[in-house]
Amino acid sequence: MLEQDTFIVPEYRLLLQRVPIDQKRIYFRHFIDLEVSEIHPRIRMLKAMIATVKELDNPSRRWWHAIGQLSFTTAEYDLLLKLAKEYPHVKELTPFVARMHVYRNNFKQALHLCQLQFDALKQLGQKHGLMDTLLIIETYFTLGVTKVYLREFEETESIINQLYDIAKSQQIRDFAPKELLLRIKLQITVLSAMRLLFMGHVESFRKMIDETLEWFDDVQDPWWQAFFLNLAGISRFQSQEMDEGMAFLRQALLLFEQTRDLRGQSVVGGNLGTAMLLEGLRSEGREVLEQAAEASEKLGNYHNAVGQFLTVAKSYLDEKHHRKAMEYLQRAELLSCQVTIDDPIIHALFCYLYSRIDRLDKAKRSLDALRSKVKRIPKKTSKRADITTLLWNRFAESVHALIQGNLNDAMAHIDEGLNIADKYGHYDLSLEFSHLSLEILLKRYLLNPTAERIHEALYLMEDMQLLVRHIETPYYTTIFQLVKGYLLLALLLPSEAKSSLEAYKETAKSVMNADQEMEYALFEKRVTELLGQTNIIGGSIWLTKDYLSTLFVTEALRLLSNLQFQQAATGQPILEQEKLPATVMLLRNDGMSLFTYKFQEASEGAPDDQVISSFLMAINSFAKEMFGSSNLRKIDQGNALLLLEPISSEFTIVLVAKEETYSLRRKIKLFARELKKLDLEIFKDSVFMFSEDDPIFIQLKELVTSIFAPSNSSSTTNGD
Repeated sequence: MLEQDTFIVPEYRLLLQRVPIDQKRIYFRHFIDLEVSEIHPRIRMLKAMIATVKELDNPSRRWWHAIGQLSFTTAEYDLLLKLAKEYPHVKELTPFVARMHVYRNNFKQALHLCQLQFDALKQLGQKHGLMDTLLIIETYFTLGVTKVYLREFEETESIINQLYDIAKSQQIRDFAPKELLLRIKLQITVLSAMRLLFMGHVESFRKMIDETLEWFDDVQDPWWQAFFLNLAGISRFQSQEMDEGMAFLRQALLLFEQTRDLRGQSVVGGNLGTAMLLEGLRSEGREVLEQAAEASEKLGNYHNAVGQFLTVAKSYLDEKHHRKAMEYLQRAELLSCQVTIDDPIIHALFCYLYSRIDRLDKAKRSLDALRSKVKRIPKKTSKRADITTLLWNRFAESVHALIQGNLNDAMAHIDEGLNIADKYGHYDLSLEFSHLSLEILLKRYLLNPTAERIHEALYLMEDMQLLVRHIETPYYTTIFQLVKGYLLLALLLPSEAKSSLEAYKETAKSVMNADQEMEYALFEKRVTELLGQTNIIGGSIWLTKDYLSTLFVTEALRLLSNLQFQQAATGQPILEQEKLPATVMLLRNDGMSLFTYKFQEASEGAPDDQVISSFLMAINSFAKEMFGSSNLRKIDQGNALLLLEPISSEFTIVLVAKEETYSLRRKIKLFARELKKLDLEIFKDSVFMFSEDDPIFIQLKELVTSIFAPSNSSSTTNGD
């Protein structure tokens, strides 16, 4: 029988060229004895290799190296552990056992095994053969992966440099074949790429992955190709190229299925399923996620399985399928008992889901787990993990209070969470807190219907829009626009509601799925009926305006639940570059400028403050005459934007900036909140600007510089 017939997995053909001929014959015999139709090719090879080494007194170390690789890449973890226990002297298995512990989130054990391996290899001194050098490379690679997951980036960089030095050594260049050199290069590239990914260097990460994908013309290795296709998909998601990203992940998932790697299927399936849910492909996304969760469960990676089952439960809950949501919640809960859950997102998601289905006892149990984690955080902390825990605790606290009807408590938690999220640039969580704040506003409207509540909700959505524009996910943005449209209908402004969505529909029509088209069609039906003043229910009962407003607010609330817990739970941050305003002004509403502070770094080309005052006075006067009020929030002057925030009927803050950003909007609100604490009414008849040595000027200047300067993320206060 020909060698290529017995080594049908291309990347292992090289092995047969390097082992003794008598050992090849034994391998061939065991390979042929295995029934082809019942065994996956990789498993058939693995079993034949294991049978070979068990028959030999002194098998080639290459067999053991291949067995370690195959058992790891086919996720035969139990078999790998059994072999390592049965043959403790075989060093070739150790780096793969350590790598298995990494993917089970057991980093301490992985580090321990790497250290044992290095200690054993040091005893060889400088007398390293090619196999010993390969073991050093495998061990360094496993150590590097562990350090990346632990976010120890400086140590990761040191490991990458050590691997580069080994790969450039004369021994490797003289004795390692081309295919092996390329695989070593792949390992180095994986560490470099993952380091860039976890550090948030999006463009560099994408460029590296795209360049690496071109290597697979020379490297016939479907496992590594699938690994990089997964990273390519992630790089596209970071650029909001969702269709191309999902195409990469589908290719990766197919290759991992072909190579029988359950771990790869669980990871890629989790990424793909989550992306599909974000795109509104609910049924397909749930199916992929369920399969990924079951693969994670089989591998003993209960942490991943819990998160994936919870995401499926959230999807069912969005569609009001409470029974199915509860089914997957229970599956997640059973698995969570098998492992210690340290991830605050998991606890927060448990709390969110159990609260939403009115199982407050179980919700509180998850909330208590978060509270206990918060108690262990120092009063002042700069660690990203601590800040993340604080944020998810605030999120869970606010949801729990909201469901219990304690709206004031919920808002207090939301405000604190927003302040921390905005300060540290966790804009994905800023959006989540804003979702909850919007929900509270609408529920307060249902308790006490006043148009001011809806206007306040629309103002909040304007600020949220500044973050939503960074997402660019058609499903998310469509639902967001529909919520806004229903709020305009609740104000009985069908023409404005229609025009607000028409422009968006033209850009989104080609990417809408069936669910989105159905939601949009329902909205258009509502608009048409309201414009025609027809009876929405069918002719026998004339609906009052109050009833219609309540109906539309209820529709907005229904859709709002689809937006919650989406962006933050994906782990994909919303990136927004902080901008300094050119000028911060305090104006009296008759146009008198009382205070002006100019940031030197941004003052070039800024309009004169007195010109701005006169311009705003004229605009306000015109708006009041035409519309009875002047709720202007932004004026575009061409070379600059004027951002307005009223403090009272007498005073307004004005920011002059080059563009409107979420962080500027949040900071102007914070400035307004601080100014409301001051007794500004004593200045309502003032005819002079504050002088620079005036105590009120000094106080305002200190406020401006502390609020509008770039965020200082050195520490935060726990507050518990």
